[in-house]
Amino acid sequence: MWDSPYEVCWTFCLNNRDHTSHHNTWRNIKEVQWTACTDGIWYDGDNHVIDDCFIFNNDDYVTTHASNNCTVTNCTFWGGSDGGHLFAHYPYGSSNGIVYDNIDVIGVEGAREMIVIDKTNRVPQRVDNITFKNIRIEAHPSFSGYMSGKFISFITKSVSANNWLFENITINDKNANEGDFFGTATSPISNITFRNLKMGGKKVRSLEEANMKKNEFATSIKFEE
Repeated sequence: MWDSPYEVCWTFCLNNRDHTSHHNTWRNIKEVQWTACTDGIWYDGDNHVIDDCFIFNNDDYVTTHASNNCTVTNCTFWGGSDGGHLFAHYPYGSSNGIVYDNIDVIGVEGAREMIVIDKTNRVPQRVDNITFKNIRIEAHPSFSGYMSGKFISFITKSVSANNWLFENITINDKNANEGDFFGTATSPISNITFRNLKMGGKKVRSLEEANMKKNEFATSIKFEE
């Protein structure tokens, strides 16, 4: 675990800013962290595998800064009072081809946005071809401000997002504000597909039913049975 003077802690930290570490595997990890700001697995690089892990922590479950062709499968995540993002991309590099499959998010006590693209304005990047399927989320609290509790927050200033698929997603409850797709002319959002999305015990067939919003720079957001 790496600790900074700012009490930001990563339990398994692959700080790969030079993009030279690839083909790493985290399998059958059981991790419990009570300290605030404890990220679970920070993976940067290509062709990584995270499989069959249990993570309880007080920040991001798993997070990436620049990764390609990685999988997160068969995991259970539990966020404490300061946790936690299911997917968080911070703009240190582009990512492509990441798959989350068969994930249970349980005991969410104080979640931030569950899936987030950071809006910090830096060098233009892309986050494309991201898939979430067979995801089950227990009740997630709703908060105002920084701890919002939204399912999705795409408020882009430098990071474009294209071709995201959400398939067989079940969220046990539904908050009044579940998400934003706010792109810009230079960082558009496009081709977002929800297939068999259930929230609060009902199928959701539109942004309005999902309690989500978009602007003119977010296009081709589709809902399918």
